This record gives sequence, C-alpha cells and structure tokens, in this order.
Amino acid sequence: WPSPRLEPFCFVWATYRQQDVAYSTSTIDLYRWLVEATAGDTTVKAVVLAQAGSGDYTTYTEYGDDFTLDPGESHDGDVWVPNGNVQLGDRATLNGNVYTENGNVQLSDEAQINGDVYSSGDVQLYEGAIIDGNVIALQNVQLGIGAIITGGVCAGQNVDLYDGAQIYGDVYCAQDVTLYQDAIIGGDVHVYPGANVLPEEQVTGDIYEDYSGCGLSTGGGGSGIIDIQSWQIS
Repeated sequence: WPSPRLEPFCFVWATYRQQDVAYSTSTIDLYRWLVEATAGDTTVKAVVLAQAGSGDYTTYTEYGDDFTLDPGESHDGDVWVPNGNVQLGDRATLNGNVYTENGNVQLSDEAQINGDVYSSGDVQLYEGAIIDGNVIALQNVQLGIGAIITGGVCAGQNVDLYDGAQIYGDVYCAQDVTLYQDAIIGGDVHVYPGANVLPEEQVTGDIYEDYSGCGLSTGGGGSGIIDIQSWQIS
C-alpha cells in the first residue's frame, strides 16, 4: 500500500495463503495475510490477522524455525513460528499471542502465556502452567497437574485435563474430553456425536454432541468461528 515513508526504499505486499485454521463470522471474515517488507538486501516478514472492515488487527513477528524461552526468561510481543515449535522453560513468561503454522506449543512447569494460542499441532501445559487466553489447536490440548487456561479451548483431536487442571471457558473438541481427579471445565463442552466426556459431573456447564467448529474470541479482534475440519481459505 502507498506510504511516503516507505517509498522508494521499501516494497510492501500481502499474499493470501492456505490457512491451518479457517476464521470466519456470520457477517465478516477474519483474514490472514503474510506481509513482507523489503529494503535493499533485508526482508522482514510478519503475519497479520485482521477483520475485514475493522481497524483491529494483530501482527505476529516471524521467529525462525523455533521460539524458545529459557527458564525464568520473559518476552513481550506476539510470536509467529512458520516451521517449528514454541517452547517455554520453567516459570518463563510470554506476553503476547502465539501462532505456529507447522509445530507445537509447550509450556513447562509454571510457565505462562498472556495471550491467545493458535497451533497447527499440540498445545501442552505442564504442572502449574497458565495460558491467560484462548487456545486453538488442530491436534491435542493437554493440561498437566494444576494447569489453567482462562479462556476457551478448540481442539481437532482430544482434550485432557490432569489432576486439578482447569479450563474456565467453553470447550469445542472433535474427539474425547477426559478430566482426571478434581479437574474442572467451567463452561460448556461441544463434541461430535458419540465422543466421550468423562466424568460429566466435572463439567460445570452443559454437554452438547453438536461439534461443528468453534466460536472463540480471537487476538485479531472480535469473535470468530474456527472450523477445523474444512481447512478452507478465508
């Protein structure tokens, strides 16, 4: 797009690409762009999630093949890993949203992400870890002993909550939901017909066999429906 500050030193363009997760709402879509800015021999890439017709957007800075925080380390800013994993060491903190295009997200003991998590693979929280936001994963979501997700969860495979783990929001799961001793889901659970939710009494809300995607608030602004099965291009 034209910008007097960028020209003639920098060329900026956006390209639509196949999404791991399709974002849409009943009225407007949440689009994903890969944006590249080039100046001389230097190229900077970022992913932008933005709702059409709105001014709200989230920009994810690219971080090589993997993004790792050492024990106790802290990072501020959104993270996009196009071909690798996000790993937080014990008590590490990431203040921002996370997007993995081809990898997993792992939080070691008492690590914390203050933001939403989008993963093409698994999302795994070890003992006492916290995600203060929503979690969207094409594969499994696993919460270790005492781990917490303060938002909702959407999983393309299974959701497991070990002893004392908690999900405060709704859960949308294509396969089984298993809660171990004293684990709690604070919202409703939506699964495919025939999938297991056990034990049911540890779900505070209602249980529905009506899974067809999931509605969660996203880091890009507004509410969205994430249809894991369609793999459509928004």
